[in-house]
Order: sequence, then structure tokens, then C-alpha cells
Amino acid sequence: MLSNFNENTKIQPKTITNVFDEENRIEKREEEILEHKRRKRVKTGLPPTSKRILLIWLFYNVENPYPTKEEKEELCQRANITMAQINNFFINSRRRILKPLLGDYHTKELAHQIKTRKRKKVPMDQIDFETSPVLSNN
Repeated sequence: MLSNFNENTKIQPKTITNVFDEENRIEKREEEILEHKRRKRVKTGLPPTSKRILLIWLFYNVENPYPTKEEKEELCQRANITMAQINNFFINSRRRILKPLLGDYHTKELAHQIKTRKRKKVPMDQIDFETSPVLSNN
């Protein structure tokens, strides 16, 4: 009877096996996608004390929000974070904090200062990171 079924419907046993294999591959892929979503990295921000230190530096140097390599190294030590975290913080902060805060004026003024090399910068030793009124402890 089974041989009649295969002959009449023209379905070969190999074809049925291929269908099951394909279904198994699809199920396995769906499981992989779900597992990837479960393992998705949770983004964490900087520690509050580190963020406070970097924001204080940023607001003291709003006219020139580009720390030198030496300043970045000191900020790394002071804030206890990596150079990559420092770089990412300043890239994001210039874009997300300063640009909306200062608008087009900041962009045009900064471009002018870069051309004329008249950018003001507050030296690190003049920044009071401990009792700065720039940010509250909240």
C-alpha cells in the first residue's frame, strides 16, 4: 500500500526527508535567533562619580570641549575609566549635550576658533572636581 501511495503521489522518500531536514534547520535557526536576543548585551552607563568628573571638565571647557591626550590620561586616572570610555563620552557629549545647549552658535564659534586658534581652555589644575558648583551630587 505504501508503495502505491508513493507511486501515485510521486513523492519520493528522499523528498520527505529533505522537508524534515529543512524544518529542523528552520527551528534551529529560530532558536539561535531567540538565544541571541536573550544574550543581547545590556548597555551600562559610566559610574556616576566618573560621569560627574567628565561633565565638570566639559562645562569648565565648554569653549574648547576637546581634551588633549594628557588631559584625557589624567581624566582616565581621576575618573577610573578607560581611554575608550573617555573618547566615547566626549564624542557623545559634544553631540548630545553641547550642540543642543549652544545650538548653531557653538558650531560656528567653534569653527571660527579652530581656524584662528583662539580656543579658551581651563587648565586641569584650575578645575575643582571635588566642590565644583557646576553639578550637584544628584
